[in-house]
Amino acid sequence: MKTTTFNHPFHLVNYSPWPLTGAIGVMTLVTGMIKWFHNFNI
Repeated sequence: MKTTTFNHPFHLVNYSPWPLTGAIGVMTLVTGMIKWFHNFNI
């Protein structure tokens, strides 16, 4: 069998859910702090 691979100068990393999870967590934290600082009542 002949294997064909494409060599390129870029480093491709595996996908991870943690950057998206961290961004959502930080956004939730900052939104909650802003609401708390401005005495926002739900």
